[in-house]
Amino acid sequence: MTGKREGSEVVDLDGKSSLLYRFDQNSMSPVKDIISLKFKTMQSDGILLHREGQTGDHITLELRRGRLFLLINSGKTIGGGAWISDCLEGTVSFSCSQPQSVPVTFLSSRSYLALPGTSGAGEVSATFQFRTWNKAGLLLFTELQLVAGGLLLFLHDGKLRLNLFQPGRLPTDITAGVGLNDGQWHSITLSAKRNHLSVMVDSQVASVAPSLGPEQIYSGDTYYFGGCPDNSFGSKCQSSLDGFQGCMRLISISNKVVDLISVQQGALGNFSDLQIDSCGITDRCLPNYCEHGGECSQSWNTFRCDCAHTGYRGATCHNSIYEQSCEAYKHRGNTSGFYYIDSDGSGPLGPFLAYCNMTETAWTIIQHNGSDLTRVRSANPESPYAGFFEYVASMEQLQATINLAEHCEQELTYYCKKSRLVNKQDGTPLSWWVGRTNEMQTYWGGSLPDPKKCTCGFEENCIDSQYYCNCDADRNEWTNDTGFLSYKEHLPVTKIVITDTGRPHSEAAYKVGPLLCRGDTPVQVTFSFDVGNGPSEISVQSPTHFNDNQWHHVKVERNVKEASIRVDQLSQKTLPAPADGHALLQLNSQLFVGGTATRQRGFLGCIRSLQLNGLALDLEERAKVTPGVEPGCRGHCGSYGKLCRNGGKCREKPSGFSCDCTFSAYTGPFCSNEISAYFGSGSSVIYNFQENYSLSKNSSSHAASFHGDMKLSREMIKFSFRTTRTPSLLLYVSSFYNEYLSVIIAKNGSLQIRYKLNRHQDPDVVNFDFKSMADGQLHHVKINREERVVFVEIDENARRQVHLLSGTEFSAVKSLVLGRILVLEFKGFMGCLSAVQLSHVAPLKAALHPSHPAPITIKGHVTESSCVAQTGTNATSRERTHSFADHSGTTDDREPIANAIRSDSAVIGGLIAVVIFILLCITAIAARIYQQKRLYERNEAKRSENVDSAEAALKSELHIQNAISENQKEYFF
Repeated sequence: MTGKREGSEVVDLDGKSSLLYRFDQNSMSPVKDIISLKFKTMQSDGILLHREGQTGDHITLELRRGRLFLLINSGKTIGGGAWISDCLEGTVSFSCSQPQSVPVTFLSSRSYLALPGTSGAGEVSATFQFRTWNKAGLLLFTELQLVAGGLLLFLHDGKLRLNLFQPGRLPTDITAGVGLNDGQWHSITLSAKRNHLSVMVDSQVASVAPSLGPEQIYSGDTYYFGGCPDNSFGSKCQSSLDGFQGCMRLISISNKVVDLISVQQGALGNFSDLQIDSCGITDRCLPNYCEHGGECSQSWNTFRCDCAHTGYRGATCHNSIYEQSCEAYKHRGNTSGFYYIDSDGSGPLGPFLAYCNMTETAWTIIQHNGSDLTRVRSANPESPYAGFFEYVASMEQLQATINLAEHCEQELTYYCKKSRLVNKQDGTPLSWWVGRTNEMQTYWGGSLPDPKKCTCGFEENCIDSQYYCNCDADRNEWTNDTGFLSYKEHLPVTKIVITDTGRPHSEAAYKVGPLLCRGDTPVQVTFSFDVGNGPSEISVQSPTHFNDNQWHHVKVERNVKEASIRVDQLSQKTLPAPADGHALLQLNSQLFVGGTATRQRGFLGCIRSLQLNGLALDLEERAKVTPGVEPGCRGHCGSYGKLCRNGGKCREKPSGFSCDCTFSAYTGPFCSNEISAYFGSGSSVIYNFQENYSLSKNSSSHAASFHGDMKLSREMIKFSFRTTRTPSLLLYVSSFYNEYLSVIIAKNGSLQIRYKLNRHQDPDVVNFDFKSMADGQLHHVKINREERVVFVEIDENARRQVHLLSGTEFSAVKSLVLGRILVLEFKGFMGCLSAVQLSHVAPLKAALHPSHPAPITIKGHVTESSCVAQTGTNATSRERTHSFADHSGTTDDREPIANAIRSDSAVIGGLIAVVIFILLCITAIAARIYQQKRLYERNEAKRSENVDSAEAALKSELHIQNAISENQKEYFF
């Protein structure tokens, strides 16, 4: 301490006194407090220092059971200051009266300390202190003179026992103390004088023996502490007890303190296997390795855990005696009833009581305090109603149960009478519920957390189709929105808030069912064996679940030195072989795979590539003759389904899988080969969803979902292209109601997406003009529409989201056109289109790789090509790759320019061929003019009637008129 008295820095306190210091409040410094002191004591409990602040804060330095504790209660900083005055309370001396303590450690059961006594003295007297963790051990033996016999002082079951034995007489026993093997210092005083025998433990007289008879007790010449030496040394110490293991100090014989330093130097007595001047005892329960509230006890060499009433077992109370789910209880053959569930197994969470409903599926049912129907009135946004739910398990236990389960659900019913869930004017929620994430949830049924939707909204059967919830219709009659919440991350329901029952005749009621969970997700693989000395287990724990429908590789091994297990790429676990086990196992039963004849919980899944000591076992042949087991595995898609790309569906096969590319724009074994086509000038591919509207209801093709009265409120479009021509029409979707969707490249090279979903309104135009798309490079386009919201992505980096004004639905889709539209009568698209897909329709695939008859029409020069291959790489690529320039001439790059020089005769022949070709062209053009004239006259009236068609509207919008003559007949010429 920093205070002094009469020049001394030492103070001796008797346990009833104290020093009190007062502080100068004017010199308070709240920045830092530094307190330092040294102390020595033989008591296990006591307050060293205590200080209080002005606001009730305090700091305490205290001994508890020999351990030092610093206790701080600091709402505010406790400031320091100068100690300007002091006073004494009780008896305090400024010197240390404690004797110098030299401890001695008895290291083993063979340790002993032999000290001389006064032979023939009329009194046997000894005092000492000891500490130990062992429940039993010899503390002191001394032989009696004149009368045969001796005194034994020893520990038995943590209690002190004094035994006086004499030949021909019954031994005299005195028992004192309890729990003396707690590792703390205990003082012992032994006295035998005349014919009385007494023992004192920790300054309290434990018991006094009755009169021992007329004989006088005389002390022997040697006192043996801790044990007896070997008989070969001629010792008179006789005891069958184990030696003492622990520490002793402050040993006195006949009121004389023994100088243990002299013993250490060999000047006094003798000893064996001692450690003098230090106490080498180790606290093996600090830290406490006993889990889940197990009580730790220890001996000199080890510690033990008492797992009684904890619900756990094992060396450290680590293994739960309860199952983690009702599914596990069902596999043990248990029927419906209440069971303790330990959802995290050996984790820190304790078990809780739940009901298991053992039907075809084992359901874990966890109740709460609000399962009754609750009615709500007079609630408004300023004064909302809030209902809270408390479960029979803690939130941590619930979370562990939900995470372990394969599926969880909770029924939520909202009854309403003029009580809405969502404000239809601004879309703000009027009622909501809260889960374990403490976030507002506004969906009221279904598995996906779709905001502001109820079960009827998912199933499209609400009483008013304008809304996604029945209650949002705001009717003056009782209705309800009921559904199962099954999004595990939001469960369970912990709170419900209602704000729309404050209007006249407005009322609501709600009911929240219990939390239901089924299935479990294993995360541990265990290898167990018995080599003759009891079962042994070694396990591998995985951070993810093993029932993920993926293949897992397991390797286990047992040899004469160790056992090991490894699963997938997780760290290998090993266990040393027991020293007294058998080196070779004598196994004479059948090998069971997937279960045993008696075990209830069999394996459900697939096993392959089983090897035993390097020998492969033919599982498929054995499976053919075993009931309940089938050859092959139908779980390949779980492991390899991700190999099916671009919308391909994985299909199970008896010994493998295949990728179904029916609804994909790609082909190949993994739906990864794109289907591309080169479009020559004026060519097109037309996919007709229906020939005419009257046949739509009887259609059975894959396009039937677009047919008839059904309204298309969403679609997904993907394709890639490369071209150098502008303007160009890439894709065009039309309907029988003059609605359309077009994707074009404008004259300036920008990409335009036009939606006209209402023939009485102008189209919505989305323009991407950040670069020219007619640059001969491959570009990727993705369009995804959900009613009015359209999301467009170009080349995976340019993204835009727009809201349509022209409408929300396509009605009676007619056709999809790639390339040129005949009515528009302009050059159309020339280039390469690839992987074109409209929802589940792939027009290029239907045209170039037909698997069944499809309503497809190809006009002009359309050939399968590769949009990715580069020109001039090899002969094959030259055949499949086309030029994207507007000119039609090509140069054969396989011959040098010098070889182009020909003879005069070759030149003359070429000129003659050109003249003949020109004459033929003129003849063909004249015939074409005449044909087009007749065709125009026949269709003139029909064209005038259809000027409001979608094609004509698109032509007008694209200003194609500027590229043609005012006279329609002149245009055709």
